[in-house]
Amino acid sequence: GSVDLYDDSKVILATGGYAYLFTYTSNPATSVGDGIAIGFRAGALVSDMEFIQFHPTVTVNHFLLTETLRGEGAIIYNDKGQRFAFNYHEKGELAPRDVLARAIYNEYLMGNKVFMDLSKIRDLEYKFPAVIKFLRENNIDKSKVPVFPGAHFTIGGLRVNIRGETNIKNLYAIGEVSDSGLHGANRLASNSLAEGLVFGINMPRYIDKWEGNNEISDGEVYYVRLIKSGKSLGLDEIRKINWEYLGVFRDGEGLKKALEIYEAIDNSSITQEANASLVSLLSVKAALLREESRGSHYRTDFPKRRDIWRRRIYFKVKDND
Repeated sequence: GSVDLYDDSKVILATGGYAYLFTYTSNPATSVGDGIAIGFRAGALVSDMEFIQFHPTVTVNHFLLTETLRGEGAIIYNDKGQRFAFNYHEKGELAPRDVLARAIYNEYLMGNKVFMDLSKIRDLEYKFPAVIKFLRENNIDKSKVPVFPGAHFTIGGLRVNIRGETNIKNLYAIGEVSDSGLHGANRLASNSLAEGLVFGINMPRYIDKWEGNNEISDGEVYYVRLIKSGKSLGLDEIRKINWEYLGVFRDGEGLKKALEIYEAIDNSSITQEANASLVSLLSVKAALLREESRGSHYRTDFPKRRDIWRRRIYFKVKDND
């Protein structure tokens, strides 16, 4: 491909997140974190990279089965006919998103396949025409829709204030490429839509009234050098590594393996693969540092929340001396 260079006094990044960097995902192939990598190399602060939401009910071709289906009466069962969600949470299929994602993933680890039954939903065709259209096009029985957790939303990104300002003057970010802090450690459904609307209104109002965004009072900044090794990984390899070590279940041993891999890979160039490697490196580092489970970040070796980690993890590029 080609690279086009632009020079402007103000830049707004709206390039999306990095949820495609996992084997199983609801995201399109463009969600590889390009904007985060670009901003980080320029000196922008990056935060909350360990917090990646996995949606519990993704089906074939990355199609997302909305949580509203479960609210309307859809049930989840395994290939033994067991409605297993109640074994993991008292609300069963209506458990929080991250809890249900772990429950379904655990069923697969035990060798069970998992399905969703939509047949008991009243007026299914009227309420969910897009779902019905998808099922028909893919010849899937509405009472036996295969489901699997998939990376869905990445909370981390370029750290911004409520005006969308990064710590670099005249560099702004909006949407999933940014991290406003509004979602905490576990975004509520559809809140990112409201965030995008509010920030979209705010930016034109304030873009000529720069205030600055350099103060850090809620966490610690870790400095990371860019790697110039000449070695690269293909996107499919990166997705497999992330799914295995940075996925629904994480632990220190696996994260260290992933870190060792990414610390040997060139992430200084502006190729898509280098961008993906850099974003993955930052995510793995953050997940390894956070020795607890909180929100969408779950570590099997630290399954409880720890107050000592009630703070954010920031990364900033370190100059190669």
